[in-house]
Amino acid sequence: MVLGNGVAGTVIGDRIGPFAERTAVTEATWPLKPAWSVRSRSVRQALRRRRTQLKAIKNWGRSTPDDLSKITHPTLIANGDNDRMVPSVLSEDLHRRIKDSELIIYPDSGHGGIFQYYEEFAPVAVEFLAR
Repeated sequence: MVLGNGVAGTVIGDRIGPFAERTAVTEATWPLKPAWSVRSRSVRQALRRRRTQLKAIKNWGRSTPDDLSKITHPTLIANGDNDRMVPSVLSEDLHRRIKDSELIIYPDSGHGGIFQYYEEFAPVAVEFLAR
């Protein structure tokens, strides 16, 4: 989790969008929702998002890193030490590349470290955002 400039978001890689939602038509919904154009558009959008995710995952680590020294706002970086999606080494790299950033690594936690340690994280985040 990265907090900065009033925005909270998870850093995973190259602008990965939301996971594709499941779209299913069952016999029960068929007579009730015959708008195939809307449903087809939803499926096309889901497939486009999935392709974007796969492209970002494939290219991750191969591209030139962004110049994070341009970030001038205070930044709080929080992660778990056993995060499989965003290894803590990447959080440490962010911390090194963002001037005056703060880093918190929660022990024995994964990708949801801020939720596993919410009692510790919440006051830190509130204090950080109040500055």
